[in-house]
Amino acid sequence: MRWIAVRWTLAALLLAAAIYFMRQGLRHSGFSAAGPVIFSLASFVSAVLLITPETALRLAEWIGSLFANLFFPSETLSKPPLSYHMARHYRRCGRLEEALSHYQSIVQHYPSERQAYLELLEVAHLLSDTRSSKRVTARFQRQFGQLPPPPCSHHKAT
Repeated sequence: MRWIAVRWTLAALLLAAAIYFMRQGLRHSGFSAAGPVIFSLASFVSAVLLITPETALRLAEWIGSLFANLFFPSETLSKPPLSYHMARHYRRCGRLEEALSHYQSIVQHYPSERQAYLELLEVAHLLSDTRSSKRVTARFQRQFGQLPPPPCSHHKAT
């Protein structure tokens, strides 16, 4: 946050310098006006480059929303991006209820995500939640057919 304030302050100073140099350049005539005009333009470009990161993002969001409303006027784009990160993190940490909730959200928003169903079933089995397990199994079978066989868990003793 501090760097943003420094950049904006520096940009304001550069804009003031750009105005000052342009006024100086307009007072001169002929070739003697070239130096202040060049310094003015360089100061202005530098100020614009300093404020670009924040303004470009806001402008992109604004223009993007205009086009989205133009092409999809009645749509509300509330679908979250597909990410297994939180669900898998909660599963690794042993917070299985939260993992189950995240997997259910993925399945709700992305019904064609086969991997989400399989991981959701694993978490439901770990929780011994037979009701959720049966519901997800039925939904998986409607969507994709039969469940794949579980991986072999027996190992040869050495």
